[in-house]
Amino acid sequence: MLPIHLLSIGLCLLAACTIAIEVSDTEELLHVFKDAAGTVDEEIFLVADLDFSQSNSLTLPLGAQADGSCVAYSGILHGNGHSERVSHG
Repeated sequence: MLPIHLLSIGLCLLAACTIAIEVSDTEELLHVFKDAAGTVDEEIFLVADLDFSQSNSLTLPLGAQADGSCVAYSGILHGNGHSERVSHG
């Protein structure tokens, strides 16, 4: 059994290793997936509503690539009360 102070230090270090990304517009969210190699596992925090209906950038589902490959998402998306709007033309 680890002493409580070592356990606390370990938990703090674990929490500090989590990468968090704040997203305030559609381009920022798309950028996370376009630059990814493999799986995106960061926590994403929305800080504004996202309106994809005003953007021509989302031509495939989020994470899908033109070559048929897919970037998986295994992180946590924190909506913080914000919404995502997508127009199905």
